[in-house]
Amino acid sequence: MHYLEIPVEVLDRPDARELMRFWVCDGEDYVALMTDLFGDNEPEVWGSVAADMLKHAIIAMSLSDPTRETTEIRDRMVAAFHERMASHGSYKGRLGQ
Repeated sequence: MHYLEIPVEVLDRPDARELMRFWVCDGEDYVALMTDLFGDNEPEVWGSVAADMLKHAIIAMSLSDPTRETTEIRDRMVAAFHERMASHGSYKGRLGQ
């Protein structure tokens, strides 16, 4: 198992919350989410979280390869996002313990 480091800016913050863990194994994705934190605004907050994650991925990719154009990365991500959302036939899963 390969773990990512927790950002030092949140290590000692009592108000910090881990919202998600995401793994890929054998071509499948596995996710643990912290939900029920945002009340009626839950869908909008998760939409913002998704956008912020993509923004940080764009920054990381453009920093690791400065020849990559951020707008092209963003456009490809947005297209992949729409394609993936359209391909989900059902929304099934389970709640962890």
